[in-house]
Amino acid sequence: MLVNGQWQKKWDPVQKKDSDGRFIRQSSAFRNRITPEQVQAALGNPNKDLGLKLYVGYICPWATRTLIARSLLGLEQYIPISVVEPQLTDFGWHFAPAGSGFPGSSSADDEGIEHIHQLYTQTDGQYTGRATVPVLWDQVAGKIINNESEDILRIFNQDLHPLHQSELDLYPEVLRAKIDQFNDSIYHTFNNGVYRAGFASTQQAYEEAYQEVFTTLDQLENHFTEQQYAVGTQLTESDIETIHNSV
Repeated sequence: MLVNGQWQKKWDPVQKKDSDGRFIRQSSAFRNRITPEQVQAALGNPNKDLGLKLYVGYICPWATRTLIARSLLGLEQYIPISVVEPQLTDFGWHFAPAGSGFPGSSSADDEGIEHIHQLYTQTDGQYTGRATVPVLWDQVAGKIINNESEDILRIFNQDLHPLHQSELDLYPEVLRAKIDQFNDSIYHTFNNGVYRAGFASTQQAYEEAYQEVFTTLDQLENHFTEQQYAVGTQLTESDIETIHNSV
């Protein structure tokens, strides 16, 4: 973890938990969006180059959300990805030297990034917190645009719609209230619940999270027995946010 811009091998200094040992997830620190001006500038050049890169890990459910949306919306040609090695080291998420990494992972990229935490300190030299993926990176400005997976889904779906012009709308206005409600209903007990169980530091906290995860799984099974989609009669971001922890 980073503490005032300095890498620490242990999470203890900044990893929050309550008095009963319950894991408390840190809030995403970078929550910017893509402006219409940026999209119009990309539309005006021959390659439609946005100057963006998406940093992901295939084993990270939050990053998997963004990869699914990137594929469904046809953004692969516009937003390249860099894939970290599928394990955390003492230095967090990292890239292996060229030719020595796990199949499908990327090597240290052209910007000299060997560890994800370098992106965070380049953006904020005094950053304190975990250096997580996904990261949507501005290659021109050399800084993080956003590190919140749900935001990135909406950036892809809405902000970049003039670019991909997909008929698929993952966050249609008519369903937004129901989508938000569904997402909220599974976040604490399921999406974050698996982490609350895995990072619980007391037996009580573990059992509480464990029970909530499996109760929510039962509820989801009943829900999808009765209807095809999470919300309404079309694929939405709620389906993506359900699937990444279900398989």
